[in-house]
Amino acid sequence: MQLSHIRQSIGPSILAVGLMVSIASHAEVPTTVQVDQHRTEAGHEFHYVGIKQADDVAIIVNWPSDWIDGDGPIATPYVGSRLMMSSGAGARDAATLAADFQDLNAQGDIDDRPDAVRGTLVVRPENLAAAAALGRDILIDNHWDDRWLKRIQQNLKARKNETHQTLSSQSWGTVRRAILGDGRLNDALTHRPTSLIDEVTADDIRAWYAETFTTGGITITAAGPIDLDPALVGEAIDQLLDGLPAGDGPGEALPAQETPTAKSGGKTILLHKPDAEKTLISIAGLMPLARGASHAHDLFAEFVLGADMQSRLFDAVRTKLRASYVVEAEIGGYSRQHRIMYLDGEIEGRRIKDAYATFREAYETLRADGITPDEFERAKEILTAHYQEIAKQPETMAWLLLGFLIDDDPMKDSLAEMPELIGVVTLDQVNAAIRDRLPAFDDMVRVVTAPNDDAVEPHCVITSVADVDRC
Repeated sequence: MQLSHIRQSIGPSILAVGLMVSIASHAEVPTTVQVDQHRTEAGHEFHYVGIKQADDVAIIVNWPSDWIDGDGPIATPYVGSRLMMSSGAGARDAATLAADFQDLNAQGDIDDRPDAVRGTLVVRPENLAAAAALGRDILIDNHWDDRWLKRIQQNLKARKNETHQTLSSQSWGTVRRAILGDGRLNDALTHRPTSLIDEVTADDIRAWYAETFTTGGITITAAGPIDLDPALVGEAIDQLLDGLPAGDGPGEALPAQETPTAKSGGKTILLHKPDAEKTLISIAGLMPLARGASHAHDLFAEFVLGADMQSRLFDAVRTKLRASYVVEAEIGGYSRQHRIMYLDGEIEGRRIKDAYATFREAYETLRADGITPDEFERAKEILTAHYQEIAKQPETMAWLLLGFLIDDDPMKDSLAEMPELIGVVTLDQVNAAIRDRLPAFDDMVRVVTAPNDDAVEPHCVITSVADVDRC
Protein backbone atom coordinates (compact mmCIF):
# COMPACT_ATOMS: atom_id res chain seq x y z
CA MET A 1 0.00 0.00 0.00
CA GLN A 2 1.30 3.47 -0.79
CA LEU A 3 0.36 4.81 2.63
CA SER A 4 2.22 2.28 4.75
CA HIS A 5 5.52 4.18 4.96
CA ILE A 6 3.91 7.60 5.24
CA ARG A 7 2.02 7.29 8.48
CA GLN A 8 1.64 4.98 11.42
CA SER A 9 -1.18 2.53 12.07
CA ILE A 10 -2.00 2.16 15.72
CA GLY A 11 -3.40 -0.69 17.78
CA PRO A 12 -6.51 -2.49 16.58
CA SER A 13 -6.28 -0.93 13.14
CA ILE A 14 -4.03 -3.90 12.38
CA LEU A 15 -7.31 -5.65 11.56
CA ALA A 16 -7.38 -3.65 8.38
CA VAL A 17 -3.92 -4.63 7.17
CA GLY A 18 -3.82 -6.82 4.05
CA LEU A 19 -7.51 -7.22 3.27
CA MET A 20 -6.76 -8.94 -0.01
CA VAL A 21 -7.34 -12.61 0.78
CA SER A 22 -7.54 -15.37 -1.80
CA ILE A 23 -11.11 -16.27 -2.70
CA ALA A 24 -10.06 -19.91 -2.37
CA SER A 25 -9.71 -19.45 1.39
CA HIS A 26 -13.30 -18.35 1.94
CA ALA A 27 -14.60 -21.83 2.62
CA GLU A 28 -11.92 -22.55 5.20
CA VAL A 29 -13.01 -23.69 8.66
CA PRO A 30 -12.40 -20.88 11.21
CA THR A 31 -9.22 -21.26 13.22
CA THR A 32 -9.77 -22.23 16.86
CA VAL A 33 -8.71 -19.39 19.16
CA GLN A 34 -8.81 -19.33 22.95
CA VAL A 35 -7.96 -16.36 25.19
CA ASP A 36 -7.11 -16.73 28.89
CA GLN A 37 -5.56 -14.56 31.57
CA HIS A 38 -2.63 -15.80 33.65
CA ARG A 39 -0.13 -14.65 36.27
CA THR A 40 3.56 -15.50 36.27
CA GLU A 41 5.39 -16.67 39.40
CA ALA A 42 6.89 -13.18 39.72
CA GLY A 43 3.39 -11.67 39.65
CA HIS A 44 3.20 -10.34 36.10
CA GLU A 45 -0.28 -10.66 34.60
CA PHE A 46 -0.56 -11.59 30.94
CA HIS A 47 -3.17 -12.74 28.44
CA TYR A 48 -2.42 -15.76 26.30
CA VAL A 49 -4.08 -16.35 22.92
CA GLY A 50 -4.03 -20.06 22.12
CA ILE A 51 -4.17 -20.76 18.39
CA LYS A 52 -4.86 -24.21 17.00
CA GLN A 53 -2.54 -23.96 13.99
CA ALA A 54 0.26 -21.82 15.47
CA ASP A 55 3.92 -22.81 15.28
CA ASP A 56 5.56 -19.80 16.98
CA VAL A 57 5.13 -18.07 20.32
CA ALA A 58 4.90 -14.28 20.39
CA ILE A 59 5.31 -12.19 23.55
CA ILE A 60 4.65 -8.43 23.54
CA VAL A 61 5.35 -6.11 26.46
CA ASN A 62 3.92 -2.59 26.40
CA TRP A 63 5.72 0.04 28.48
CA PRO A 64 3.64 3.24 28.70
CA SER A 65 5.65 6.41 28.12
CA ASP A 66 4.89 10.10 28.54
CA TRP A 67 8.10 11.27 26.86
CA ILE A 68 6.08 13.07 24.23
CA ASP A 69 4.58 15.29 26.94
CA GLY A 70 7.97 16.34 28.29
CA ASP A 71 10.65 18.62 26.94
CA GLY A 72 13.49 16.20 26.16
CA PRO A 73 14.63 15.68 22.55
CA ILE A 74 11.59 14.24 20.80
CA ALA A 75 13.59 11.69 18.78
CA THR A 76 15.04 10.04 21.90
CA PRO A 77 12.72 6.98 21.87
CA TYR A 78 13.26 6.59 18.12
CA VAL A 79 17.04 6.61 18.43
CA GLY A 80 17.20 4.86 21.82
CA SER A 81 15.07 1.88 20.82
CA ARG A 82 17.30 1.24 17.81
CA LEU A 83 20.46 1.63 19.86
CA MET A 84 19.17 -1.02 22.28
CA MET A 85 18.77 -3.49 19.43
CA SER A 86 22.12 -2.67 17.78
CA SER A 87 24.58 -2.00 20.56
CA GLY A 88 25.30 -5.48 21.88
CA ALA A 89 24.26 -6.84 25.27
CA GLY A 90 25.55 -9.12 27.99
CA ALA A 91 28.56 -11.13 26.82
CA ARG A 92 27.74 -10.53 23.14
CA ASP A 93 28.74 -7.76 20.78
CA ALA A 94 26.16 -6.53 18.27
CA ALA A 95 27.09 -9.04 15.55
CA THR A 96 27.07 -12.00 17.94
CA LEU A 97 23.74 -10.96 19.42
CA ALA A 98 22.15 -10.81 15.97
CA ALA A 99 23.69 -14.17 15.04
CA ASP A 100 22.38 -15.80 18.20
CA PHE A 101 18.85 -14.60 17.43
CA GLN A 102 19.23 -15.98 13.93
CA ASP A 103 20.49 -19.34 15.21
CA LEU A 104 17.33 -19.63 17.32
CA ASN A 105 15.17 -18.58 14.35
CA ALA A 106 13.89 -15.86 16.68
CA GLN A 107 12.82 -12.29 16.06
CA GLY A 108 13.19 -9.54 18.64
CA ASP A 109 12.38 -5.87 18.38
CA ILE A 110 11.81 -2.71 20.39
CA ASP A 111 9.29 -0.36 18.80
CA ASP A 112 8.73 3.26 19.87
CA ARG A 113 5.25 4.77 19.70
CA PRO A 114 3.87 8.17 20.70
CA ASP A 115 2.68 6.96 24.10
CA ALA A 116 4.54 3.69 24.62
CA VAL A 117 7.49 1.47 23.86
CA ARG A 118 6.76 -2.13 22.88
CA GLY A 119 9.07 -5.09 23.01
CA THR A 120 8.33 -8.10 20.83
CA LEU A 121 9.78 -11.60 20.89
CA VAL A 122 8.74 -14.29 18.38
CA VAL A 123 10.25 -17.78 18.48
CA ARG A 124 9.46 -21.51 18.33
CA PRO A 125 8.36 -22.92 21.71
CA GLU A 126 11.44 -25.13 22.07
CA ASN A 127 13.69 -22.05 21.85
CA LEU A 128 11.59 -19.78 24.04
CA ALA A 129 13.82 -19.85 27.12
CA ALA A 130 17.01 -19.23 25.14
CA ALA A 131 15.44 -16.33 23.22
CA ALA A 132 14.09 -14.83 26.46
CA ALA A 133 17.65 -14.87 27.84
CA LEU A 134 18.80 -12.81 24.85
CA GLY A 135 15.90 -10.42 25.34
CA ARG A 136 16.74 -9.99 29.00
CA ASP A 137 20.32 -9.03 28.17
CA ILE A 138 19.02 -6.34 25.79
CA LEU A 139 16.70 -4.95 28.46
CA ILE A 140 18.98 -5.29 31.50
CA ASP A 141 22.60 -5.44 30.34
CA ASN A 142 22.81 -3.30 27.20
CA HIS A 143 26.21 -2.03 26.12
CA TRP A 144 24.97 1.47 25.19
CA ASP A 145 27.90 1.78 22.81
CA ASP A 146 28.48 5.46 21.94
CA ARG A 147 30.11 4.49 18.65
CA TRP A 148 26.92 2.71 17.67
CA LEU A 149 24.89 5.76 18.73
CA LYS A 150 26.68 8.00 16.23
CA ARG A 151 26.43 5.37 13.52
CA ILE A 152 22.72 4.88 14.13
CA GLN A 153 22.05 8.61 14.08
CA GLN A 154 23.87 8.95 10.77
CA ASN A 155 21.97 6.03 9.23
CA LEU A 156 18.60 7.21 10.52
CA LYS A 157 19.21 10.72 9.24
CA ALA A 158 20.27 9.45 5.81
CA ARG A 159 17.14 7.31 5.49
CA LYS A 160 14.85 10.08 6.71
CA ASN A 161 16.44 12.66 4.42
CA GLU A 162 15.92 10.33 1.47
CA THR A 163 12.31 9.71 2.46
CA HIS A 164 11.56 13.40 3.01
CA GLN A 165 12.66 14.15 -0.55
CA THR A 166 9.98 11.92 -2.08
CA LEU A 167 6.83 13.56 -3.36
CA SER A 168 4.64 11.11 -1.47
CA SER A 169 6.33 11.88 1.84
CA GLN A 170 5.93 15.62 1.30
CA SER A 171 2.29 15.21 0.34
CA TRP A 172 1.39 13.09 3.36
CA GLY A 173 3.65 15.18 5.58
CA THR A 174 1.50 18.15 4.65
CA VAL A 175 -1.68 16.24 5.49
CA ARG A 176 -0.28 15.12 8.82
CA ARG A 177 0.88 18.57 9.83
CA ALA A 178 -2.43 20.09 8.79
CA ILE A 179 -4.18 17.67 11.14
CA LEU A 180 -1.74 17.59 14.06
CA GLY A 181 -0.18 21.04 13.84
CA ASP A 182 3.47 21.82 14.46
CA GLY A 183 4.05 20.05 17.77
CA ARG A 184 5.81 17.17 19.46
CA LEU A 185 3.47 14.48 18.16
CA ASN A 186 4.03 15.56 14.57
CA ASP A 187 7.79 15.77 15.21
CA ALA A 188 7.83 12.30 16.77
CA LEU A 189 6.10 10.77 13.75
CA THR A 190 8.07 12.60 11.05
CA HIS A 191 11.50 13.56 12.45
CA ARG A 192 11.32 16.55 10.17
CA PRO A 193 13.80 18.26 10.17
CA THR A 194 16.26 15.44 10.65
CA SER A 195 18.33 17.67 12.95
CA LEU A 196 15.90 16.40 15.61
CA ILE A 197 17.83 13.12 15.45
CA ASP A 198 21.14 14.89 16.08
CA GLU A 199 19.81 16.49 19.26
CA VAL A 200 19.65 13.13 21.07
CA THR A 201 22.56 12.48 23.44
CA ALA A 202 23.64 9.38 25.31
CA ASP A 203 22.44 11.01 28.54
CA ASP A 204 19.00 11.58 26.99
CA ILE A 205 18.76 7.92 26.05
CA ARG A 206 19.77 6.76 29.52
CA ALA A 207 17.19 9.08 31.09
CA TRP A 208 14.49 7.79 28.73
CA TYR A 209 15.51 4.19 29.47
CA ALA A 210 15.38 4.73 33.24
CA GLU A 211 11.94 6.37 33.04
CA THR A 212 10.45 3.82 30.67
CA PHE A 213 11.78 0.34 31.34
CA THR A 214 10.29 -0.62 34.67
CA THR A 215 7.62 -3.14 35.63
CA GLY A 216 5.14 -0.42 36.59
CA GLY A 217 2.04 -0.12 34.44
CA ILE A 218 3.11 -2.66 31.82
CA THR A 219 0.65 -4.67 29.73
CA ILE A 220 1.67 -8.10 28.43
CA THR A 221 0.09 -10.29 25.78
CA ALA A 222 1.28 -13.54 24.26
CA ALA A 223 0.03 -15.93 21.61
CA GLY A 224 1.06 -19.33 20.40
CA PRO A 225 0.02 -22.98 20.10
CA ILE A 226 -3.25 -23.70 21.85
CA ASP A 227 -1.77 -26.78 23.57
CA LEU A 228 1.32 -24.98 24.91
CA ASP A 229 1.44 -24.77 28.72
CA PRO A 230 0.99 -21.05 29.55
CA ALA A 231 3.28 -21.61 32.55
CA LEU A 232 6.19 -21.92 30.10
CA VAL A 233 5.24 -18.57 28.61
CA GLY A 234 5.05 -17.13 32.11
CA GLU A 235 8.56 -18.39 32.85
CA ALA A 236 9.86 -16.67 29.71
CA ILE A 237 8.13 -13.41 30.69
CA ASP A 238 9.71 -13.55 34.15
CA GLN A 239 13.08 -14.21 32.55
CA LEU A 240 12.67 -11.26 30.16
CA LEU A 241 11.75 -8.81 32.91
CA ASP A 242 14.04 -10.12 35.64
CA GLY A 243 16.10 -7.23 36.93
CA LEU A 244 13.89 -4.35 35.80
CA PRO A 245 13.02 -2.02 38.70
CA ALA A 246 9.45 -1.66 39.92
CA GLY A 247 9.68 2.07 39.17
CA ASP A 248 7.00 4.72 39.09
CA GLY A 249 6.99 5.33 35.35
CA PRO A 250 4.04 7.20 33.81
CA GLY A 251 1.66 4.57 35.18
CA GLU A 252 -0.74 2.31 33.34
CA ALA A 253 -1.67 3.44 29.84
CA LEU A 254 -5.02 5.22 29.83
CA PRO A 255 -7.73 4.24 27.34
CA ALA A 256 -8.03 6.46 24.29
CA GLN A 257 -10.46 9.27 24.95
CA GLU A 258 -12.58 11.52 22.74
CA THR A 259 -11.66 12.35 19.17
CA PRO A 260 -9.43 15.44 18.76
CA THR A 261 -9.97 18.10 16.11
CA ALA A 262 -7.77 18.84 13.10
CA LYS A 263 -5.68 22.00 13.19
CA SER A 264 -6.40 22.93 9.56
CA GLY A 265 -9.32 20.74 8.57
CA GLY A 266 -11.78 21.51 5.79
CA LYS A 267 -9.27 22.96 3.34
CA THR A 268 -8.00 22.18 -0.12
CA ILE A 269 -4.23 22.76 -0.21
CA LEU A 270 -2.10 22.86 -3.33
CA LEU A 271 1.47 21.76 -2.66
CA HIS A 272 3.17 23.28 -5.68
CA LYS A 273 6.23 21.34 -6.83
CA PRO A 274 7.29 22.65 -10.25
CA ASP A 275 9.80 19.84 -10.82
CA ALA A 276 7.41 17.02 -9.87
CA GLU A 277 6.98 14.29 -12.45
CA LYS A 278 3.62 13.17 -11.12
CA THR A 279 0.52 14.51 -9.40
CA LEU A 280 -0.85 13.16 -6.13
CA ILE A 281 -4.15 13.44 -4.30
CA SER A 282 -3.81 12.88 -0.53
CA ILE A 283 -6.93 13.27 1.61
CA ALA A 284 -7.50 12.51 5.29
CA GLY A 285 -10.14 13.19 7.90
CA LEU A 286 -10.55 12.40 11.58
CA MET A 287 -13.04 9.72 12.56
CA PRO A 288 -14.56 8.89 15.94
CA LEU A 289 -12.53 6.34 17.88
CA ALA A 290 -13.58 2.73 17.32
CA ARG A 291 -14.88 0.58 20.15
CA GLY A 292 -16.63 -2.77 20.09
CA ALA A 293 -18.69 -3.42 16.97
CA SER A 294 -17.63 -0.15 15.35
CA HIS A 295 -14.33 -1.84 14.44
CA ALA A 296 -16.28 -4.20 12.19
CA HIS A 297 -18.44 -1.39 10.79
CA ASP A 298 -15.32 0.57 9.83
CA LEU A 299 -13.85 -2.48 8.11
CA PHE A 300 -16.90 -2.77 5.85
CA ALA A 301 -16.73 0.92 4.94
CA GLU A 302 -12.99 0.78 4.26
CA PHE A 303 -13.22 -2.39 2.20
CA VAL A 304 -16.07 -1.23 -0.04
CA LEU A 305 -14.61 2.23 -0.53
CA GLY A 306 -11.05 1.39 -1.49
CA ALA A 307 -9.61 -2.02 -0.65
CA ASP A 308 -9.29 -3.58 -4.09
CA MET A 309 -9.96 -3.22 -7.81
CA GLN A 310 -13.69 -3.72 -7.27
CA SER A 311 -13.89 -0.90 -4.74
CA ARG A 312 -16.05 2.19 -5.21
CA LEU A 313 -13.07 4.51 -5.56
CA PHE A 314 -11.23 2.40 -8.11
CA ASP A 315 -14.41 1.76 -10.10
CA ALA A 316 -15.29 5.46 -10.14
CA VAL A 317 -11.87 6.44 -11.50
CA ARG A 318 -11.91 3.62 -14.05
CA THR A 319 -15.48 4.36 -15.22
CA LYS A 320 -15.47 8.16 -15.26
CA LEU A 321 -11.88 8.85 -16.24
CA ARG A 322 -11.36 5.73 -18.35
CA ALA A 323 -8.07 5.21 -16.53
CA SER A 324 -6.50 2.63 -14.22
CA TYR A 325 -4.76 4.91 -11.75
CA VAL A 326 -3.55 3.53 -8.43
CA VAL A 327 -6.15 4.70 -5.91
CA GLU A 328 -7.11 3.42 -2.49
CA ALA A 329 -8.81 4.15 0.81
CA GLU A 330 -7.67 3.02 4.21
CA ILE A 331 -8.33 3.61 7.91
CA GLY A 332 -5.34 4.09 10.18
CA GLY A 333 -4.04 6.59 12.68
CA TYR A 334 -1.30 8.85 13.98
CA SER A 335 -1.85 7.93 17.62
CA ARG A 336 -4.43 6.08 19.70
CA GLN A 337 -6.42 9.34 19.71
CA HIS A 338 -6.25 10.01 15.99
CA ARG A 339 -8.29 7.54 13.93
CA ILE A 340 -8.24 8.66 10.31
CA MET A 341 -9.82 7.85 6.97
CA TYR A 342 -7.30 8.23 4.12
CA LEU A 343 -7.89 8.53 0.39
CA ASP A 344 -4.91 8.31 -1.92
CA GLY A 345 -4.17 8.41 -5.62
CA GLU A 346 -1.47 9.09 -8.20
CA ILE A 347 -3.14 10.84 -11.13
CA GLU A 348 -2.07 12.08 -14.54
CA GLY A 349 -1.61 15.85 -14.27
CA ARG A 350 -4.02 16.84 -17.03
CA ARG A 351 -6.80 14.81 -15.39
CA ILE A 352 -6.32 16.06 -11.86
CA LYS A 353 -9.45 18.28 -11.66
CA ASP A 354 -11.66 15.49 -12.94
CA ALA A 355 -10.01 13.00 -10.60
CA TYR A 356 -10.47 15.30 -7.60
CA ALA A 357 -14.16 15.67 -8.43
CA THR A 358 -14.44 11.90 -8.86
CA PHE A 359 -12.90 11.29 -5.44
CA ARG A 360 -15.41 13.67 -3.88
CA GLU A 361 -18.41 12.14 -5.62
CA ALA A 362 -17.46 8.52 -4.88
CA TYR A 363 -16.80 9.29 -1.23
CA GLU A 364 -19.89 11.40 -0.59
CA THR A 365 -22.14 8.93 -2.43
CA LEU A 366 -20.94 6.22 -0.06
CA ARG A 367 -21.60 8.44 2.96
CA ALA A 368 -25.09 9.34 1.76
CA ASP A 369 -26.29 6.02 0.36
CA GLY A 370 -24.18 3.43 2.15
CA ILE A 371 -23.20 0.11 0.57
CA THR A 372 -25.41 -2.21 -1.43
CA PRO A 373 -26.55 -5.70 -0.36
CA ASP A 374 -24.20 -7.27 -2.92
CA GLU A 375 -21.25 -5.22 -1.67
CA PHE A 376 -22.17 -6.12 1.89
CA GLU A 377 -22.22 -9.87 1.23
CA ARG A 378 -18.93 -9.80 -0.67
CA ALA A 379 -17.28 -7.76 2.06
CA LYS A 380 -18.59 -10.07 4.79
CA GLU A 381 -17.21 -13.13 3.01
CA ILE A 382 -13.76 -11.63 2.43
CA LEU A 383 -13.46 -10.00 5.86
CA THR A 384 -14.36 -13.26 7.59
CA ALA A 385 -11.72 -15.08 5.54
CA HIS A 386 -9.24 -12.31 6.35
CA TYR A 387 -9.77 -12.79 10.08
CA GLN A 388 -9.34 -16.53 9.71
CA GLU A 389 -5.96 -15.82 8.15
CA ILE A 390 -4.70 -13.38 10.77
CA ALA A 391 -6.02 -15.63 13.55
CA LYS A 392 -3.28 -18.10 12.57
CA GLN A 393 -0.56 -15.53 13.25
CA PRO A 394 0.56 -15.33 16.90
CA GLU A 395 2.31 -11.97 16.60
CA THR A 396 -0.68 -10.36 14.91
CA MET A 397 -3.12 -11.71 17.48
CA ALA A 398 -0.94 -10.62 20.40
CA TRP A 399 -0.70 -7.11 18.95
CA LEU A 400 -4.43 -6.98 18.31
CA LEU A 401 -5.34 -8.03 21.84
CA LEU A 402 -2.81 -5.62 23.31
CA GLY A 403 -4.50 -2.67 21.63
CA PHE A 404 -7.92 -3.72 22.90
CA LEU A 405 -6.61 -4.16 26.45
CA ILE A 406 -4.84 -0.79 26.57
CA ASP A 407 -7.96 0.99 25.34
CA ASP A 408 -10.24 -1.10 27.59
CA ASP A 409 -12.14 -1.85 24.40
CA PRO A 410 -15.07 -4.31 24.67
CA MET A 411 -13.43 -6.24 21.85
CA LYS A 412 -10.88 -7.54 24.38
CA ASP A 413 -13.51 -10.03 25.51
CA SER A 414 -14.56 -11.02 21.98
CA LEU A 415 -11.29 -11.63 20.20
CA ALA A 416 -12.00 -15.34 19.76
CA GLU A 417 -15.44 -14.66 18.28
CA MET A 418 -14.41 -12.17 15.59
CA PRO A 419 -15.66 -14.28 12.63
CA GLU A 420 -19.03 -14.69 14.33
CA LEU A 421 -19.19 -10.96 15.10
CA ILE A 422 -18.51 -10.09 11.47
CA GLY A 423 -21.20 -12.58 10.51
CA VAL A 424 -23.93 -10.98 12.64
CA VAL A 425 -23.25 -7.39 11.57
CA THR A 426 -26.20 -6.15 9.50
CA LEU A 427 -26.32 -3.97 6.43
CA ASP A 428 -28.40 -1.37 8.27
CA GLN A 429 -25.83 -1.20 11.08
CA VAL A 430 -22.98 -0.71 8.63
CA ASN A 431 -24.75 1.99 6.68
CA ALA A 432 -25.77 3.82 9.85
CA ALA A 433 -22.14 3.77 10.96
CA ILE A 434 -20.98 5.05 7.57
CA ARG A 435 -23.35 8.01 7.87
CA ASP A 436 -22.38 8.72 11.47
CA ARG A 437 -18.65 7.93 11.54
CA LEU A 438 -17.10 8.91 8.21
CA PRO A 439 -16.04 12.57 8.06
CA ALA A 440 -17.62 14.75 5.40
CA PHE A 441 -15.38 15.36 2.42
CA ASP A 442 -15.51 19.12 3.01
CA ASP A 443 -14.26 18.60 6.59
CA MET A 444 -11.19 16.64 5.52
CA VAL A 445 -7.69 17.88 4.71
CA ARG A 446 -7.29 17.68 0.95
CA VAL A 447 -3.80 18.04 -0.48
CA VAL A 448 -3.03 18.03 -4.20
CA THR A 449 0.68 17.85 -4.93
CA ALA A 450 1.35 18.96 -8.49
CA PRO A 451 3.86 20.64 -10.84
CA ASN A 452 1.29 23.14 -12.14
CA ASP A 453 -0.08 25.92 -9.93
CA ASP A 454 -3.64 25.69 -11.29
CA ALA A 455 -4.24 21.98 -10.67
CA VAL A 456 -7.21 22.75 -8.40
CA GLU A 457 -8.91 25.76 -6.83
CA PRO A 458 -7.27 25.71 -3.39
CA HIS A 459 -7.74 27.58 -0.16
CA CYS A 460 -3.98 28.12 -0.17
CA VAL A 461 -0.89 27.33 -2.22
CA ILE A 462 2.29 26.21 -0.48
CA THR A 463 5.72 25.06 -1.60
CA SER A 464 6.87 23.12 1.49
CA VAL A 465 5.38 21.06 4.29
CA ALA A 466 6.04 23.73 6.92
CA ASP A 467 4.11 26.30 4.88
CA VAL A 468 0.87 24.53 5.79
CA ASP A 469 0.95 26.29 9.19
CA ARG A 470 -0.20 29.50 7.48
CA CYS A 471 -3.13 27.90 5.64
